[in-house]
Amino acid sequence: MYDKETDIEEQLPTEREAHDIRLALAMMDGKGPDVEAEWALMSERIDRDEACTRHRKRRAMLWAAVPLAAAAVAALFAIAGKQPQPAPTQHTIITATNEKPAITMEADGEEAVTLSGQTINMAKAARGATAAAGRNVTISTSRGRECNLELADGSKVWMNAESKLTIAKDYGQASRTLWLEGEAYFEVAPDSKRPFTVHSGKFSTTAVGTTFNINTSAPAGKPDIVLVEGCVDISLAASPGKRRMHSGQAATLGDGGTLTVADADTYPYTQRRNGFFYFEQEPLLTIMAELGRWYNKTVVFENEQAMQTRLHFVAERGQDLKEIIASLNDMDGVDISAEDGCLVVK
Repeated sequence: MYDKETDIEEQLPTEREAHDIRLALAMMDGKGPDVEAEWALMSERIDRDEACTRHRKRRAMLWAAVPLAAAAVAALFAIAGKQPQPAPTQHTIITATNEKPAITMEADGEEAVTLSGQTINMAKAARGATAAAGRNVTISTSRGRECNLELADGSKVWMNAESKLTIAKDYGQASRTLWLEGEAYFEVAPDSKRPFTVHSGKFSTTAVGTTFNINTSAPAGKPDIVLVEGCVDISLAASPGKRRMHSGQAATLGDGGTLTVADADTYPYTQRRNGFFYFEQEPLLTIMAELGRWYNKTVVFENEQAMQTRLHFVAERGQDLKEIIASLNDMDGVDISAEDGCLVVK
């Protein structure tokens, strides 16, 4: 855009040019220069030239300093990058073992034997192990193995990995008594004359004909007992009396020994029985602990906040671990890698 005022100013003579014009006109008139005025003007020019020179030097020094400063900053960043950084805080929630996956049976006082297959008919197994006659029999599952039991009375038990179920030597006579460590899902054959009782640490569960899940190693705040069908009576080892549960309820035993019974979603428990990992808005901590137990892997959290990331996740229990980790990594907020045999959550 044309600026008329600026254009006119650019065409006007400078102060020095105006002075030279006046001097030339005066000489034409025969007048000599004013020495004092010339001396003053020359001094003013010298001062002005020196000021301009100093300004140019300062500006040159400033521009020269810019790349030096940039180089210094870059060097600082490079040095900082080479400084040893503190290692992230690691939380190991489960550690792998050298134990091979197996299902074993052991009669009191006898050496354990390894059972083949996943489904065990206890009536046949007991007849095959003559040493078991008249003794309590214990079935154990290692990490990575689960076991489906059919008891002598037709009741069925789905044992999770790292669990142990002891069957009383007189099972099916006057009563049906078992002891559980770990987790198992029970379908009890009805028999009003012979109550079915599972002792599991701090409590006992008695049923006539019903379906329920017991987990003696449930995480804090998670149900110890989930009743799918029928009703059961719960007895606490530390206090007398019984507490009755009905279908669709779960019981949680608090640290202070207080038993809380409330409505619950039983679907995830039936899915485990059907051969699935099923987690409904569960913390990643719970999911990774279960995967580590099933696949016998050490699980480490480097990101503590990720422990509480809640997910809906379903997978087949026979699925390859790499596929399961890939599926988890497709979810928002999940970053899991396999490093030196460990599952590391970052």
